[in-house]
Amino acid sequence: MIIADINPFIRYADSYQFTPAQPFSYARDCRLFYLQSGSITFHIDGQSHAIGDGTLLLWRGGQCYRFELNGAVRMTILNFDYTRAHAHLADSLRIIGADSFDPAQVLEALAFEDCPALSGFVCLPGMQGAEEELAAIVRDFNEGRLLGREAACARLKLLLTDIARRVLTGTEKSDTTVERVLAFLRENYARPLTNHEIAQIVNYHEFYVNKLIVRHTGMTLHRYLTHIRVGHAARLLMTTDDPVSKIAEDCGFTSPAYFADAFRRTMGVTPGEYRKQRGGAI
Repeated sequence: MIIADINPFIRYADSYQFTPAQPFSYARDCRLFYLQSGSITFHIDGQSHAIGDGTLLLWRGGQCYRFELNGAVRMTILNFDYTRAHAHLADSLRIIGADSFDPAQVLEALAFEDCPALSGFVCLPGMQGAEEELAAIVRDFNEGRLLGREAACARLKLLLTDIARRVLTGTEKSDTTVERVLAFLRENYARPLTNHEIAQIVNYHEFYVNKLIVRHTGMTLHRYLTHIRVGHAARLLMTTDDPVSKIAEDCGFTSPAYFADAFRRTMGVTPGEYRKQRGGAI
């Protein structure tokens, strides 16, 4: 299975306060827990993890786990499958005690080819940014809105995709570095930029910054900058009467010929053809 195949089915979604301890257990489906407040020790498959607020936990069915609570905590909990193959089992599935668990009871035995970590246990601290989206999933799932549960599942796919991206691209620090670089490119695309100047914004070597951008976007630093410039140029072609040469200059291209070549490679047509096809000024 690959990330693109995810089509989640949620069985349970809620957010509430925990106080009791929990014995070692197994779940038949997958679990996503987000710790809103408090602290716990989480035991899974023989390992222990000290968990603080803002941490997101994700694990597949069939893994032995236990919560050890350090006082009252508040959590958001999702029980789900990555696919809809068992959507007919719509009710929340009870957890199974360690003494009566049978591996054949697990609903999905999935192995992700492009993100192996999702096939096991994921622990992501610093996920406060997901709290609002999780709250929306809980509302959609529980409040009986028109197509609410379908919306909740769609939101979960976006969240799982973001989790996979974070796992694949590394630490939160690298995410912050990339966001600073991309923000700088969005703000300064209209002037000449070198990889060296861009890398100085985050105080890293240009080769390292380029590697981060490739990991996060699939494009080199230079190609991503060109992508931004072409996107702005396309909007100007549709919304202004400016000649192509002026648009090229305004978007940071060194010459109209270079602009035309970059635009054609990105959009599949020349700037003039693009404007004509979409009814812009010729």
